[in-house]
Amino acid sequence: MTIVGKHAEIANTLIQVVPAVIPFPLSLQPPVSSFPSIPSTEWGVLVGITGDIRGKLLVKGTSETFGQLGQNLFGMPLEGAMLESFTGELGNMIAGNFSSHIFQKGFSIDITPPTLMTEESSFYQLAYEFSIPINIDQIGDMSIAWIPHD
Repeated sequence: MTIVGKHAEIANTLIQVVPAVIPFPLSLQPPVSSFPSIPSTEWGVLVGITGDIRGKLLVKGTSETFGQLGQNLFGMPLEGAMLESFTGELGNMIAGNFSSHIFQKGFSIDITPPTLMTEESSFYQLAYEFSIPINIDQIGDMSIAWIPHD
């Protein structure tokens, strides 16, 4: 898949930002035009982007992957409200770092508060431009998607 224009800037920036936010060995695949299949309960966080670039970032995976990532970061299991809070904060960290990096490329943007997404059906109603599959070693798979608002 070839991404052009500001969508290429968005994809390239996300590819730089994710490894800076997630401090574990991981691999990012090239952007794809469809979400990778995640065979379990869908879980994720949606953060709006406003300003020169408008859209949403969606970090998607399973509750198990988010929970394992949180446990590896904090040394204790995360469940219930703690897992929800961590998921939102992970979205904030990725979007905040994205905002800082994209500002250095000449775009002025801001982010909205995160929205926790926990139902499979809500993910399939979103029209996205691309997603970047992420594998975090010994933790699990996620993806980060760009949903433009043009």
